Amino acid sequence: MIKFRNLLLMINTFLIAVLLTTCARAIEFHYKIIDIELKPYYNEYHHLLDKNCPTKKYNKTNRFIIELVDDMREEHNWLGVCEQKVNGFSIKIDKGYWDTAVDSDRRQLMFHELAHCLIYKDHVDDPNHYMDATFGSLPEDVYMKQAIEDIQEACK
Repeated sequence: MIKFRNLLLMINTFLIAVLLTTCARAIEFHYKIIDIELKPYYNEYHHLLDKNCPTKKYNKTNRFIIELVDDMREEHNWLGVCEQKVNGFSIKIDKGYWDTAVDSDRRQLMFHELAHCLIYKDHVDDPNHYMDATFGSLPEDVYMKQAIEDIQEACK
């Protein structure tokens, strides 16, 4: 009788462990939260990735937040920042800057931060490059060409 109870206890323990393990995998959190004003620039960059990175060697996480935040420029002297997380990333863009920037500068800033997060591109020491840390407004054709070249290089 004791052996039978032990056997039942072992079977129950095993079934509970299997159930918990299965449920834990099923409850993976996937979130894509993108501020409505930033979404067109994210979509445009993602289109460039799809078109120029046939190997798909870029960060394809389903866990990220891209948002406008207040007072980032005043607190950190940053217009934007990409923060890599364990299972994803976040991009924060200074709302005060965003509200006054022209479309081309908005795109350049978003492409800069997305390059950090999606193709792991570091800053370059060149004020005529969109990945320079001191962000200077560049002609759209210049930074678009640079962004495509960076994507192609990262995807080799």
